Amino acid sequence: MITAADIMNDLETYIYKEVCATYGEKKAVASAKALFDCLWLNFRKGLMYIPSSYRASLTERNELIWSDFTGNNHHELAIKYRITLPQIYTIINKMRDAHLRKNQADLFPLPDSDSESSKPITLYVIEEYLPAELIKCGLSEFDAQSVAQKISVYLCQKFPGVSICISDVLRNSRAQNSQLELF
Repeated sequence: MITAADIMNDLETYIYKEVCATYGEKKAVASAKALFDCLWLNFRKGLMYIPSSYRASLTERNELIWSDFTGNNHHELAIKYRITLPQIYTIINKMRDAHLRKNQADLFPLPDSDSESSKPITLYVIEEYLPAELIKCGLSEFDAQSVAQKISVYLCQKFPGVSICISDVLRNSRAQNSQLELF
């Protein structure tokens, strides 16, 4: 069974290795702590859901499904792309609407509530909030963005579809362990 502590340890090890190679051990340790603190602050009162795949790969897959769509091959597409038939219907409808909007002007546009550019909240926190914390640790702006992006991709690939709770108990146990290491 995968626990929140396992995932957090794995993420901290990953960021430590990424940062240590360029910036040294002190900044790598600070970056790992910043990652944990950023995720704890944003998800301490609820679940952190790790999406099963990264948005860019879903967009590419949807484009491939749309290009393979002939009008009546829904079942074949479901088998080929290993997703359910209702998902195929949803993707075809979304792609049809997107291509219509691209080629035809909308006289009465509605606000776009289901934007393709919207990210899952976990990836949003990592890619938008974490870089500022990494910059405070001494990383350059470019490297902070790059590391945050790598963490998002790594998380989606390693722990797809997992939900965890980063509790106060986990944070307190980590604080006690770090204090014990000092003595």
